[in-house]
Amino acid sequence: MITRELECPPLSGVVDSSVKPRLITVRHLDDPSCPLRVEYLNSQSLHLLGVVKGSASAGRGNTTFFQIGDSSFVLRHYYRGGLVRKISKQHYLYTGLNNSRAFREFDLLVHLQKASLPAPIPYACGVRRQGFLYCASLITHRLPGSTLASRLQSTGKLSHDSARDNVLWQLVGQVIAQFHRAGIYHADLNAHNILIDEGEKSDDNAVYLIDFDRGRIRSLPASPQSTGWCVGNMRRLERSCHKVVRQSLNTGIDNAYLNDHFNSCRSSWASILS
Repeated sequence: MITRELECPPLSGVVDSSVKPRLITVRHLDDPSCPLRVEYLNSQSLHLLGVVKGSASAGRGNTTFFQIGDSSFVLRHYYRGGLVRKISKQHYLYTGLNNSRAFREFDLLVHLQKASLPAPIPYACGVRRQGFLYCASLITHRLPGSTLASRLQSTGKLSHDSARDNVLWQLVGQVIAQFHRAGIYHADLNAHNILIDEGEKSDDNAVYLIDFDRGRIRSLPASPQSTGWCVGNMRRLERSCHKVVRQSLNTGIDNAYLNDHFNSCRSSWASILS
């Protein structure tokens, strides 16, 4: 893992010697097949390079997909939510590099990779300090699949096949349990932060958790399947699924379907934690 300071190139491509260069501190993994360029941490620069492949339809408009050679990546800028967003969209109080949102998430993703948990593989992150404030970005390798939310919104189910539909719900619960057993707390476990890659066979199905901003390692409660933060994670996910269904008027899904299948998801989760 490498941490270093780089100069941000001017977006115009014209260097003005009278202007002090902006500096960004980056942390990244050594990847000889795709060496890091500082331009990869800037959405406008990616557009100028002609490597952008799209953006996330959900969220705060802060996620860009791009491709370098055979490698696909996700660039996400840290944007604020809630009322504080009206004051400052992307600036945070600077209290040190290792306390920054980007460095903390990057280091957690490195930990998840070493633990072989199904999460995004980190590529690089950057923090640009501006006095007492900073803004930050994170790049991860792009994972296959579509979000649980998008599947509910488009068809009202996780699969067109009813038998496989139930298998996928159970797999979601099993994967969440893997993270919980490892003491991984996801600060925003919702239907938009779960990716489902449905294979031709059930054994080829894969589920990933994404967006570990503000995530951390925590001690497991004595009974994680019935009390504490693990249960809180599952309740948050359940509320998110119901919210997606309420906002998706064309899916034809009913609460009975969602309740039954989420109970199946929760049962498979609880069986692993018991």
